[in-house]
Amino acid sequence: MKNLNFFEGEKGAKRIRYVISSLIISAMVCFASILDNKEAIFPEVAALTIGWLVMDKKVWNVSTFEFIIMMTIGAFAGLFISRYSPFHIYFSLLLAFGFVGVVLMTFRISLLPMISACMLPVLLHCRSWAYPLSVFAMSAIIGATRFLLVKKGLHMNIAYKAQQMDIYRGLFYWGLLSFVLAILMVIPVFGEYRYCILPPLVVTYVEFANTKSGFRDRPFQVFTSIVAAAIIGATSHFVGIQIGMPAAITAIFISTCIFFLFERFTTPFAPAAAIGFIPLIVPQEDLLILPLQVTIGAAILITVALLLYVIYPSRLTA
Repeated sequence: MKNLNFFEGEKGAKRIRYVISSLIISAMVCFASILDNKEAIFPEVAALTIGWLVMDKKVWNVSTFEFIIMMTIGAFAGLFISRYSPFHIYFSLLLAFGFVGVVLMTFRISLLPMISACMLPVLLHCRSWAYPLSVFAMSAIIGATRFLLVKKGLHMNIAYKAQQMDIYRGLFYWGLLSFVLAILMVIPVFGEYRYCILPPLVVTYVEFANTKSGFRDRPFQVFTSIVAAAIIGATSHFVGIQIGMPAAITAIFISTCIFFLFERFTTPFAPAAAIGFIPLIVPQEDLLILPLQVTIGAAILITVALLLYVIYPSRLTA
């Protein structure tokens, strides 16, 4: 009888949303495998499903239309920078970060995953147009899925409310974050420790520096979930390669483990979910070093963001 009620009630509805999210992620990975193109995999989709489908609140203050359009704009901008920027990757990453900051300020939205959409192709030298098309398709699918879930009573219908923003406060916020990030990126970029500054970690940095962030009160919990997700993703993909497991099945296993981790031990933190799927798009020889670099990067970026908040507690808001 208990098994029959597994998908009933509020908890049951959330479990359904987890299952749907896992299937969406797996479908993306399966499609990329068919194309034989890793650049069609967008790890931030895992974060988007957490924030847009699973959680019972409005994680990002943005309408469904803006959600789809902004993620797509971020992906195309990142690919353009990766393909055509005449600058060193260090300055190209700062350009991508600054571009997103300007867009979010201009349109007064808080869609931080756009940072990942824009910075990831630059960091990993993406060249394929399959990347932004995948971001558009997956964002549209997630947006449509949420609409259907609301219609079926499986998700709360939370109204979008445009936020007020002080332009000068926004300029200070993004300007300070950009300046500090420029310092933090020197060693990872020029020392070839690029996984220390993976875009989901940069999103975490921005999230923790914001005065409105509720996660700032539990930094160790967030840090633990990020590290655990990196280990789960890297280990699962490594084992999957060794035994010849299809990448789509590996994706289901990774999402199941991470979602279980969120529900049993921590509060769901969207960027951690994205970290778990980064191993699917990096070279096999990097799978062992990725969790270590993620651990170091997460520790530094979270600590620095918390220090920024201590120094400027009343001015750090987007």
